[in-house]
Amino acid sequence: MRALVILLVLTATAYADDDKAKAEQYFHAGAEAFKKQSFEAAAEQFELAYKEMPLPEIAFSAAQAYRRQYFIEPKPQYVKRAVELYHVYLDAVKHGGRVADASDGLAEMQRELDKLTAQGTKIDAAPKSATRIAISPIVRGEKKTEMTELSMLPETSTTAATATLDGKPAELFTPIDVAPGDHAIDIAAPGYFPQSAKRHVVEGSTELVELTLEPKPAHLVVETAGDVTVDGKPSPATVDLAAGHHTVVVEQRGHHPVLREVDLRRGETTKLEVELEPTAKRRVVPWVLGGGGVLVAASVTTALIARSHDETMQKLEDERVKTGITADQLAQYHHEVSKRDAYRDAAYITGGAALATGAVAAALYFLDSPRLEERTVVPIATPGGAGISLVGRW
Repeated sequence: MRALVILLVLTATAYADDDKAKAEQYFHAGAEAFKKQSFEAAAEQFELAYKEMPLPEIAFSAAQAYRRQYFIEPKPQYVKRAVELYHVYLDAVKHGGRVADASDGLAEMQRELDKLTAQGTKIDAAPKSATRIAISPIVRGEKKTEMTELSMLPETSTTAATATLDGKPAELFTPIDVAPGDHAIDIAAPGYFPQSAKRHVVEGSTELVELTLEPKPAHLVVETAGDVTVDGKPSPATVDLAAGHHTVVVEQRGHHPVLREVDLRRGETTKLEVELEPTAKRRVVPWVLGGGGVLVAASVTTALIARSHDETMQKLEDERVKTGITADQLAQYHHEVSKRDAYRDAAYITGGAALATGAVAAALYFLDSPRLEERTVVPIATPGGAGISLVGRW
Protein backbone atom coordinates (compact mmCIF):
# COMPACT_ATOMS: atom_id res chain seq x y z
CA MET A 1 0.00 0.00 0.00
CA ARG A 2 2.82 2.38 0.92
CA ALA A 3 4.58 1.60 -2.38
CA LEU A 4 1.39 2.41 -4.28
CA VAL A 5 1.07 5.76 -2.50
CA ILE A 6 4.69 6.62 -3.30
CA LEU A 7 4.14 5.66 -6.95
CA LEU A 8 1.05 7.85 -7.16
CA VAL A 9 2.91 10.79 -5.60
CA LEU A 10 5.82 10.40 -8.03
CA THR A 11 3.45 10.12 -10.97
CA ALA A 12 1.57 13.24 -9.89
CA THR A 13 4.88 15.12 -9.48
CA ALA A 14 6.00 14.07 -12.96
CA TYR A 15 2.73 15.28 -14.46
CA ALA A 16 3.03 18.57 -12.57
CA ASP A 17 6.56 19.12 -13.86
CA ASP A 18 5.40 18.32 -17.38
CA ASP A 19 2.52 20.77 -17.09
CA LYS A 20 4.87 23.48 -15.82
CA ALA A 21 7.31 22.89 -18.68
CA LYS A 22 4.51 23.18 -21.24
CA ALA A 23 3.12 26.25 -19.53
CA GLU A 24 6.56 27.89 -19.61
CA GLN A 25 6.89 27.14 -23.33
CA TYR A 26 3.50 28.65 -24.12
CA PHE A 27 4.10 31.64 -21.86
CA HIS A 28 7.50 32.34 -23.47
CA ALA A 29 5.91 32.21 -26.91
CA GLY A 30 3.17 34.56 -25.72
CA ALA A 31 5.70 36.98 -24.25
CA GLU A 32 7.68 37.02 -27.51
CA ALA A 33 4.49 37.66 -29.48
CA PHE A 34 3.71 40.45 -27.00
CA LYS A 35 7.12 41.99 -27.80
CA LYS A 36 6.23 41.98 -31.48
CA GLN A 37 2.87 43.55 -30.62
CA SER A 38 1.09 40.51 -32.03
CA PHE A 39 -1.46 40.64 -29.24
CA GLU A 40 -3.90 38.12 -30.68
CA ALA A 41 -1.14 35.52 -30.94
CA ALA A 42 0.06 36.47 -27.45
CA ALA A 43 -3.44 35.98 -26.03
CA GLU A 44 -3.74 32.54 -27.62
CA GLN A 45 -0.38 31.42 -26.24
CA PHE A 46 -1.21 32.76 -22.78
CA GLU A 47 -4.52 30.86 -22.91
CA LEU A 48 -2.65 27.65 -23.68
CA ALA A 49 -0.24 28.35 -20.80
CA TYR A 50 -3.18 29.04 -18.47
CA LYS A 51 -4.77 25.75 -19.51
CA GLU A 52 -1.62 23.90 -18.45
CA MET A 53 -1.13 25.89 -15.24
CA PRO A 54 -3.94 28.26 -14.14
CA LEU A 55 -1.85 30.90 -12.41
CA PRO A 56 -3.29 34.38 -11.82
CA GLU A 57 -0.15 35.94 -13.36
CA ILE A 58 -0.84 34.13 -16.63
CA ALA A 59 -4.50 35.20 -16.52
CA PHE A 60 -3.42 38.82 -16.07
CA SER A 61 -1.00 38.64 -19.00
CA ALA A 62 -3.68 37.13 -21.23
CA ALA A 63 -6.13 39.87 -20.17
CA GLN A 64 -3.56 42.51 -21.10
CA ALA A 65 -3.10 40.94 -24.53
CA TYR A 66 -6.88 40.76 -25.12
CA ARG A 67 -7.29 44.39 -24.00
CA ARG A 68 -4.61 45.65 -26.38
CA GLN A 69 -5.94 43.55 -29.25
CA TYR A 70 -9.48 44.83 -28.65
CA PHE A 71 -8.41 48.40 -29.46
CA ILE A 72 -6.79 47.13 -32.67
CA GLU A 73 -9.62 44.79 -33.66
CA PRO A 74 -12.73 45.49 -31.54
CA LYS A 75 -14.22 42.01 -31.39
CA PRO A 76 -16.71 41.57 -28.55
CA GLN A 77 -15.22 38.24 -27.49
CA TYR A 78 -11.91 39.97 -26.74
CA VAL A 79 -13.40 42.42 -24.28
CA LYS A 80 -15.54 39.70 -22.66
CA ARG A 81 -12.55 37.42 -22.14
CA ALA A 82 -10.40 40.29 -20.83
CA VAL A 83 -13.04 41.03 -18.18
CA GLU A 84 -13.18 37.37 -17.14
CA LEU A 85 -9.40 37.10 -16.83
CA TYR A 86 -9.01 40.37 -14.91
CA HIS A 87 -11.58 39.01 -12.43
CA VAL A 88 -9.57 35.79 -12.12
CA TYR A 89 -6.48 37.79 -11.23
CA LEU A 90 -8.16 40.12 -8.77
CA ASP A 91 -9.95 37.25 -7.05
CA ALA A 92 -6.58 35.61 -6.41
CA VAL A 93 -4.39 38.66 -5.76
CA LYS A 94 -5.85 41.10 -3.27
CA HIS A 95 -2.89 43.42 -2.86
CA GLY A 96 0.55 43.93 -4.34
CA GLY A 97 1.47 42.54 -7.71
CA ARG A 98 -0.38 44.36 -10.50
CA VAL A 99 -3.62 44.91 -8.65
CA ALA A 100 -3.80 48.58 -9.62
CA ASP A 101 -3.19 47.82 -13.30
CA ALA A 102 -5.70 44.97 -13.21
CA SER A 103 -8.32 47.22 -11.59
CA ASP A 104 -7.80 49.93 -14.19
CA GLY A 105 -7.87 47.38 -17.02
CA LEU A 106 -11.01 45.75 -15.65
CA ALA A 107 -12.80 49.08 -15.27
CA GLU A 108 -11.93 50.03 -18.86
CA MET A 109 -12.96 46.68 -20.33
CA GLN A 110 -16.13 46.55 -18.22
CA ARG A 111 -17.22 49.94 -19.61
CA GLU A 112 -16.66 48.63 -23.14
CA LEU A 113 -18.58 45.44 -22.36
CA ASP A 114 -21.47 47.42 -20.85
CA LYS A 115 -21.65 49.55 -24.02
CA LEU A 116 -21.78 46.46 -26.20
CA THR A 117 -24.44 44.87 -24.00
CA ALA A 118 -26.55 48.06 -24.08
CA GLN A 119 -26.28 48.08 -27.87
CA GLY A 120 -27.52 44.51 -27.98
CA THR A 121 -24.28 43.27 -29.52
CA LYS A 122 -24.15 39.51 -29.71
CA ILE A 123 -20.99 38.02 -28.30
CA ASP A 124 -20.12 34.89 -30.21
CA ALA A 125 -19.15 31.79 -28.36
CA ALA A 126 -15.57 30.65 -28.54
CA PRO A 127 -14.83 29.07 -31.94
CA LYS A 128 -14.28 25.33 -32.20
CA SER A 129 -10.74 24.12 -31.82
CA ALA A 130 -8.76 24.23 -35.04
CA THR A 131 -5.64 22.31 -36.04
CA ARG A 132 -2.75 24.73 -35.69
CA ILE A 133 1.02 25.09 -35.48
CA ALA A 134 2.89 27.92 -33.77
CA ILE A 135 6.65 28.38 -34.16
CA SER A 136 8.63 29.67 -31.20
CA PRO A 137 12.40 30.23 -31.52
CA ILE A 138 14.57 30.41 -28.43
CA VAL A 139 18.27 31.22 -28.18
CA ARG A 140 20.62 28.69 -26.62
CA GLY A 141 21.51 29.82 -23.09
CA GLU A 142 18.95 32.63 -23.07
CA LYS A 143 16.68 32.64 -20.05
CA LYS A 144 13.02 32.24 -20.85
CA THR A 145 10.53 34.87 -19.80
CA GLU A 146 9.32 34.23 -16.29
CA MET A 147 5.64 33.49 -15.88
CA THR A 148 4.73 36.80 -14.35
CA GLU A 149 2.40 39.68 -15.11
CA LEU A 150 3.15 41.53 -18.35
CA SER A 151 1.83 45.03 -17.83
CA MET A 152 4.26 46.78 -20.14
CA LEU A 153 5.82 45.92 -23.46
CA PRO A 154 9.19 44.24 -22.91
CA GLU A 155 12.18 45.17 -25.02
CA THR A 156 11.97 44.06 -28.63
CA SER A 157 13.63 40.78 -29.49
CA THR A 158 16.86 41.21 -31.46
CA THR A 159 17.21 37.78 -33.08
CA ALA A 160 15.41 38.87 -36.29
CA ALA A 161 14.45 35.25 -36.88
CA THR A 162 12.31 34.15 -39.82
CA ALA A 163 10.48 30.86 -40.29
CA THR A 164 8.85 28.77 -42.98
CA LEU A 165 6.13 26.18 -42.58
CA ASP A 166 6.08 23.55 -45.32
CA GLY A 167 8.26 25.87 -47.40
CA LYS A 168 6.01 28.94 -47.02
CA PRO A 169 6.81 32.02 -44.88
CA ALA A 170 5.25 31.74 -41.43
CA GLU A 171 4.66 34.36 -38.74
CA LEU A 172 6.49 33.54 -35.53
CA PHE A 173 4.47 32.70 -32.38
CA THR A 174 1.19 33.00 -34.27
CA PRO A 175 -0.90 29.82 -34.43
CA ILE A 176 -1.37 28.91 -38.10
CA ASP A 177 -4.19 26.71 -39.38
CA VAL A 178 -2.86 23.50 -40.91
CA ALA A 179 -4.17 20.13 -42.00
CA PRO A 180 -3.70 17.27 -39.55
CA GLY A 181 -0.53 15.29 -40.20
CA ASP A 182 3.17 15.88 -40.67
CA HIS A 183 4.64 19.33 -41.29
CA ALA A 184 8.15 20.70 -41.87
CA ILE A 185 9.38 23.77 -40.02
CA ASP A 186 12.56 25.74 -40.80
CA ILE A 187 13.91 28.74 -38.97
CA ALA A 188 16.87 31.05 -39.62
CA ALA A 189 18.33 34.17 -38.02
CA PRO A 190 21.41 36.29 -38.74
CA GLY A 191 24.34 35.04 -36.68
CA TYR A 192 22.70 31.70 -35.82
CA PHE A 193 22.79 28.25 -37.35
CA PRO A 194 19.54 27.41 -39.20
CA GLN A 195 17.30 24.83 -37.55
CA SER A 196 14.73 22.41 -38.97
CA ALA A 197 12.13 20.12 -37.46
CA LYS A 198 9.20 17.93 -38.40
CA ARG A 199 6.03 17.73 -36.33
CA HIS A 200 2.93 15.58 -36.47
CA VAL A 201 -0.20 17.56 -35.59
CA VAL A 202 -3.31 15.86 -34.31
CA GLU A 203 -6.66 17.20 -35.52
CA GLY A 204 -8.10 19.86 -33.24
CA SER A 205 -4.83 20.53 -31.39
CA THR A 206 -2.39 23.43 -31.35
CA GLU A 207 1.22 22.28 -31.60
CA LEU A 208 3.86 24.69 -30.33
CA VAL A 209 7.13 23.95 -32.11
CA GLU A 210 10.02 25.30 -30.07
CA LEU A 211 13.30 25.47 -31.99
CA THR A 212 16.57 26.37 -30.31
CA LEU A 213 18.82 28.78 -32.19
CA GLU A 214 22.50 27.95 -31.81
CA PRO A 215 24.64 31.12 -31.95
CA LYS A 216 27.45 31.05 -34.50
CA PRO A 217 30.86 31.78 -33.01
CA ALA A 218 32.65 35.00 -33.78
CA HIS A 219 36.03 34.64 -35.51
CA LEU A 220 38.97 36.68 -34.28
CA VAL A 221 42.20 36.89 -36.25
CA VAL A 222 45.09 38.71 -34.59
CA GLU A 223 47.84 39.51 -37.07
CA THR A 224 50.94 39.90 -34.92
CA ALA A 225 54.33 38.38 -34.15
CA GLY A 226 53.64 38.36 -30.41
CA ASP A 227 51.85 36.07 -27.99
CA VAL A 228 48.09 36.59 -27.73
CA THR A 229 45.96 36.58 -24.59
CA VAL A 230 42.17 36.93 -24.77
CA ASP A 231 40.23 37.86 -21.64
CA GLY A 232 43.21 36.94 -19.49
CA LYS A 233 43.80 33.50 -21.04
CA PRO A 234 46.49 32.46 -23.57
CA SER A 235 44.99 32.11 -27.03
CA PRO A 236 46.04 31.23 -30.59
CA ALA A 237 46.18 34.12 -33.04
CA THR A 238 43.09 32.75 -34.82
CA VAL A 239 40.29 31.73 -32.49
CA ASP A 240 36.51 31.30 -32.33
CA LEU A 241 34.85 33.16 -29.47
CA ALA A 242 31.38 33.91 -28.19
CA ALA A 243 30.00 37.13 -29.59
CA GLY A 244 30.38 40.17 -27.37
CA HIS A 245 33.05 42.29 -25.77
CA HIS A 246 36.57 40.88 -25.40
CA THR A 247 39.94 42.21 -24.33
CA VAL A 248 43.01 41.19 -26.33
CA VAL A 249 46.56 41.57 -25.04
CA VAL A 250 49.58 41.01 -27.29
CA GLU A 251 53.01 40.58 -25.70
CA GLN A 252 56.53 39.78 -26.91
CA ARG A 253 59.85 39.88 -25.14
CA GLY A 254 61.61 43.17 -25.78
CA HIS A 255 58.44 44.96 -26.96
CA HIS A 256 55.80 47.10 -25.31
CA PRO A 257 52.60 45.07 -24.75
CA VAL A 258 49.43 46.22 -26.48
CA LEU A 259 45.89 46.01 -25.08
CA ARG A 260 42.93 46.19 -27.46
CA GLU A 261 39.22 45.91 -26.76
CA VAL A 262 37.00 44.45 -29.48
CA ASP A 263 33.29 43.82 -29.91
CA LEU A 264 32.69 40.63 -31.88
CA ARG A 265 29.53 39.72 -33.77
CA ARG A 266 28.09 36.27 -34.27
CA GLY A 267 29.28 34.58 -37.45
CA GLU A 268 31.57 37.46 -38.44
CA THR A 269 35.36 37.61 -38.74
CA THR A 270 37.21 40.45 -37.05
CA LYS A 271 40.85 41.08 -37.96
CA LEU A 272 43.13 42.86 -35.55
CA GLU A 273 46.55 44.07 -36.74
CA VAL A 274 48.95 44.66 -33.86
CA GLU A 275 52.47 45.97 -34.38
CA LEU A 276 54.64 45.83 -31.30
CA GLU A 277 57.08 48.65 -30.60
CA PRO A 278 60.55 47.63 -29.34
CA THR A 279 61.49 48.81 -25.87
CA ALA A 280 64.45 51.08 -25.18
CA LYS A 281 66.37 48.08 -23.87
CA ARG A 282 65.78 46.13 -27.06
CA ARG A 283 66.84 49.09 -29.19
CA VAL A 284 70.12 49.42 -27.26
CA VAL A 285 71.03 45.71 -27.54
CA PRO A 286 72.58 46.03 -31.05
CA TRP A 287 74.76 48.88 -29.81
CA VAL A 288 75.90 46.87 -26.80
CA LEU A 289 76.62 43.89 -29.03
CA GLY A 290 78.54 46.19 -31.37
CA GLY A 291 80.66 47.40 -28.47
CA GLY A 292 81.22 43.81 -27.42
CA GLY A 293 82.34 42.99 -30.93
CA VAL A 294 84.88 45.78 -30.86
CA LEU A 295 86.21 44.46 -27.55
CA VAL A 296 86.43 40.94 -28.96
CA ALA A 297 88.39 42.25 -31.93
CA ALA A 298 90.68 44.20 -29.60
CA SER A 299 91.22 41.10 -27.45
CA VAL A 300 92.10 38.96 -30.46
CA THR A 301 94.42 41.61 -31.88
CA THR A 302 96.32 42.12 -28.63
CA ALA A 303 96.54 38.37 -28.15
CA LEU A 304 98.12 38.00 -31.61
CA ILE A 305 100.58 40.80 -30.91
CA ALA A 306 101.46 39.19 -27.56
CA ARG A 307 102.06 35.91 -29.38
CA SER A 308 104.35 37.68 -31.89
CA HIS A 309 106.48 39.11 -29.08
CA ASP A 310 106.51 35.73 -27.39
CA GLU A 311 107.83 34.08 -30.55
CA THR A 312 110.64 36.67 -30.88
CA MET A 313 111.48 36.19 -27.22
CA GLN A 314 111.57 32.41 -27.68
CA LYS A 315 114.02 32.68 -30.57
CA LEU A 316 116.41 34.78 -28.46
CA GLU A 317 116.09 32.27 -25.64
CA ASP A 318 116.96 29.38 -27.95
CA GLU A 319 120.00 31.31 -29.32
CA ARG A 320 121.18 32.11 -25.76
CA VAL A 321 121.11 28.43 -24.83
CA LYS A 322 123.01 27.32 -27.96
CA THR A 323 125.67 29.97 -28.57
CA GLY A 324 124.98 32.76 -26.15
CA ILE A 325 123.75 36.28 -26.90
CA THR A 326 125.17 39.76 -26.77
CA ALA A 327 124.21 42.51 -24.35
CA ASP A 328 122.05 44.17 -27.02
CA GLN A 329 120.26 40.87 -27.65
CA LEU A 330 119.70 40.45 -23.91
CA ALA A 331 118.19 43.93 -23.74
CA GLN A 332 115.98 43.05 -26.69
CA TYR A 333 114.95 39.83 -24.91
CA HIS A 334 113.78 41.73 -21.84
CA HIS A 335 111.99 44.23 -24.10
CA GLU A 336 110.10 41.41 -25.84
CA VAL A 337 109.12 39.88 -22.48
CA SER A 338 107.76 43.25 -21.32
CA LYS A 339 105.80 43.77 -24.55
CA ARG A 340 104.40 40.22 -24.48
CA ASP A 341 103.17 40.59 -20.91
CA ALA A 342 101.62 44.01 -21.63
CA TYR A 343 99.73 42.82 -24.72
CA ARG A 344 98.68 39.60 -23.01
CA ASP A 345 97.25 41.59 -20.09
CA ALA A 346 95.47 43.82 -22.58
CA ALA A 347 94.02 40.71 -24.28
CA TYR A 348 92.75 39.41 -20.94
CA ILE A 349 91.22 42.75 -20.03
CA THR A 350 89.50 43.33 -23.38
CA GLY A 351 88.35 39.69 -23.49
CA GLY A 352 86.84 39.98 -20.03
CA ALA A 353 85.16 43.23 -20.99
CA ALA A 354 83.79 41.53 -24.12
CA LEU A 355 82.33 38.72 -22.01
CA ALA A 356 80.82 41.24 -19.59
CA THR A 357 79.37 43.22 -22.48
CA GLY A 358 77.89 40.02 -23.95
CA ALA A 359 76.34 39.18 -20.61
CA VAL A 360 74.81 42.64 -20.42
CA ALA A 361 73.44 42.28 -23.94
CA ALA A 362 72.00 38.85 -23.09
CA ALA A 363 70.39 40.23 -19.94
CA LEU A 364 68.91 43.15 -21.87
CA TYR A 365 67.58 40.74 -24.49
CA PHE A 366 66.25 37.87 -22.40
CA LEU A 367 65.13 39.73 -19.28
CA ASP A 368 63.24 42.45 -21.13
CA SER A 369 59.60 41.50 -20.46
CA PRO A 370 57.66 44.73 -19.96
CA ARG A 371 54.38 44.50 -18.10
CA LEU A 372 51.04 46.12 -18.58
CA GLU A 373 50.69 48.92 -16.11
CA GLU A 374 46.99 49.25 -16.83
CA ARG A 375 44.62 46.77 -15.24
CA THR A 376 41.32 46.45 -16.97
CA VAL A 377 38.09 44.97 -15.64
CA VAL A 378 36.49 43.15 -18.56
CA PRO A 379 32.80 42.12 -18.58
CA ILE A 380 32.36 38.65 -20.07
CA ALA A 381 29.06 37.35 -21.42
CA THR A 382 28.64 33.63 -22.16
CA PRO A 383 25.69 31.42 -23.06
CA GLY A 384 25.72 30.11 -19.50
CA GLY A 385 25.99 33.39 -17.62
CA ALA A 386 28.16 36.44 -17.12
CA GLY A 387 31.17 37.66 -15.16
CA ILE A 388 34.24 39.85 -15.21
CA SER A 389 37.90 39.35 -15.97
CA LEU A 390 40.79 41.44 -14.62
CA VAL A 391 43.30 41.85 -17.45
CA GLY A 392 46.82 43.09 -16.79
CA ARG A 393 49.88 42.31 -14.70
CA TRP A 394 51.05 43.49 -11.34
